[in-house]
Amino acid sequence: MTTKKEVFLKMLDKNMQSCNGGTYQWQLGKRVTVKGEIVMCTNGIHLTLHPQAWQGSRVFIAETNKVYDFQKDGFKAVCRSAKLLMELSPEQLEIYAEGEEPLSKAYEEGRAPLLKAYEEGEEPLLKAYEEGEEPLWKAYEEGRASLLKAYEEGRAPLLKAYKEGEAPLLKAYKEGKVSLWKAYKEKCQKIIVKILKKVKTK
Repeated sequence: MTTKKEVFLKMLDKNMQSCNGGTYQWQLGKRVTVKGEIVMCTNGIHLTLHPQAWQGSRVFIAETNKVYDFQKDGFKAVCRSAKLLMELSPEQLEIYAEGEEPLSKAYEEGRAPLLKAYEEGEEPLLKAYEEGEEPLWKAYEEGRASLLKAYEEGRAPLLKAYKEGEAPLLKAYKEGKVSLWKAYKEKCQKIIVKILKKVKTK
């Protein structure tokens, strides 16, 4: 089974070292692999399609086989392994930025109503939970151990109602965001591939 390779961008400092929370020394053409569980912001190789959101003075095209998660409103992806293919020149970076800017804007504009719908639906659920939980907690504090059971029993249906109401809202938001991210990612990657093809034909 052939794994589909994807291209992203990697921001590094002037010495080709990671500079957004890491200090790894990168080399062109050398594949880097991370061991252990891949967790966003904790363990993994982080790539982007929106380089202006991150620190660094040099931008490289990086190839990876699998993206485990994406974050920062779609501007950061985490993977287990990656390889630097080439460095973007200022002219190539400008070409990419001009193509990516409207895609980034479209992604944000599409995400905004999804997030708003989630927040508007979740707000009254959270309010109802907090209003019901507050007197229970007060009673628990006043009676402490003897009232812990009453607190837990009273809180359980409130928490259940909140979770049941919030779950479909969160699902709808996540599904919509994933769809937007996929479209944004594929279009950005087409720009990167086009740059790579131009370099190979020279």
